[in-house]
Amino acid sequence: MFESFNKNISEEDFHSTELKKKDVENALPYAFYNEERIYENMSSILNHFHKEGVKAIFLTWTSASLFGWTLKEAWKKVFPKEKIPDFYFVNPKPKKSLGYIESNDKERKERAIGQNEREEKRIKEILEEIFKKNKEVKIGIFDEAYAEKGENSVFTRSIYSAKDLIEKEMQEIGIKDTKKRVVLDGLGVMDRSQPYVLFEPSTPEVKKSAARKRAKYRTEDYPVIMGKEAIEAFEKIGREIGEKIYKERFEKTLKLNVERHEEIKIESVFKTIPSEKHPETNEDSILNDEKNKIFGVFDGVGGGPAGDMASKTARDYLLAHAGEISDGMNIDMAKEILLKMVTGADEAVYLASKAKNEQKNMSTTASIAKIHTDKDGKNYVLVANVGDSRVYKIYKNKKLQQITEDDSLVGDHVSDREKRLKIEEGVSNAKNQEDLNKNPEISFFFNNRRFITKYLGSRKNNLLKIDAILLVKGDKILITSDGIHDNLATSEIQEIFNSPSSIKEIGEDLINKTIIRSKDRGEMRSKIDDMSFVLIEVK
Repeated sequence: MFESFNKNISEEDFHSTELKKKDVENALPYAFYNEERIYENMSSILNHFHKEGVKAIFLTWTSASLFGWTLKEAWKKVFPKEKIPDFYFVNPKPKKSLGYIESNDKERKERAIGQNEREEKRIKEILEEIFKKNKEVKIGIFDEAYAEKGENSVFTRSIYSAKDLIEKEMQEIGIKDTKKRVVLDGLGVMDRSQPYVLFEPSTPEVKKSAARKRAKYRTEDYPVIMGKEAIEAFEKIGREIGEKIYKERFEKTLKLNVERHEEIKIESVFKTIPSEKHPETNEDSILNDEKNKIFGVFDGVGGGPAGDMASKTARDYLLAHAGEISDGMNIDMAKEILLKMVTGADEAVYLASKAKNEQKNMSTTASIAKIHTDKDGKNYVLVANVGDSRVYKIYKNKKLQQITEDDSLVGDHVSDREKRLKIEEGVSNAKNQEDLNKNPEISFFFNNRRFITKYLGSRKNNLLKIDAILLVKGDKILITSDGIHDNLATSEIQEIFNSPSSIKEIGEDLINKTIIRSKDRGEMRSKIDDMSFVLIEVK
């Protein structure tokens, strides 16, 4: 599996005992309690090593067998066009990890001291070879239990012992700034700051069972100081375990996580058409800024004064502040800035309404989608919504999901969220009177859907929240004014996306079907209104 593991290892160098599969299986019960979390973290770990420019990775002895094969396969998936780093095996100093140095057993103590010296020599030779090729190379150390602030934890002694050993030998061969040259990471990371115990039992019964096996594993004379036969056995077992779990669970999870970290490109199309009632004035405004990856639809509140000015004012404010959210920002910080931007747009509309009498009390809806890549390389769409314009996500499998909830009478009258969503779904999908007759509540809210309870320009949007939705290549985001989704049922919009068309063709189909429906006075959903959409594809 890892040719470099066996470099300079011989039976004379190590205490050699045959390692049988049943011995490793004693370690497995507590090593795989959190396997789902393990594999969700794997691509983040690889991206971390890659970003730091790591060219050689040392794995501690348990990691080498249980996760080494999978780690190597994962690298091929995450970075298919790049050279796989060199992988090495490191056995941390027993005096820090297993307590052999302090043992009263004279034979074991002498063996451990001798092993320390030979391990230091072996690692030194490996490092000399690495730095002979590249003086600036960085070294990665991987362990199945790791936390940045967990140096004193019993579960993280292996990785920090390995770190001490490798840094010491780097200094021996004249490498400076060793702390900057060594990058740690592992599967037990929680938020990269708090210690996270990998061996977390799922139930009290399992905890007792694992404790017994762990006690046996620690106290019996298993070949933890491994010779050539032991390493070969570990590699064989690790490959068997790795292949099994990789095929059953990890490949699917990794694929999704790789996609979430991929560098993305954005393509968008948009269109806005004024209502036939006032073809000279369009109360909808569109925000389509591909450079800053921010998009939106703003619908001046119908029946109110200066709706066109209200929507333009909100749009222009957000456009002016679009560059304030930059890729690499923490996701919470990005959400906070977007919230401030929308609050600022609310204030801008409010102040503009006070500036001129003809603009008094003007207001607008706002549905905003900001595509953002966070510090870990994950891609999100940040969504803000006020009023009854909408944001949808269309997944790679073409399934359409409404992300936003309308600020409508339903929200004021129905407090139970599950019931509220069912009513809104009924309103959005009703196509004829028969659909409305099935449920009086759906009928009532359908006939009063023109009323909204929140809008920009009121200074009363203190309950606004920002949603962050993960994106992968192939996803699409659709933003619509009510002129689109009031005319077309959600199921009809879904049908449009079921076709294998380009986003330009989908957009044309969407607007054309909306226009046809708005002119068909015999259709229950028919509504004359401004019609606007923005459609974004993640590539």
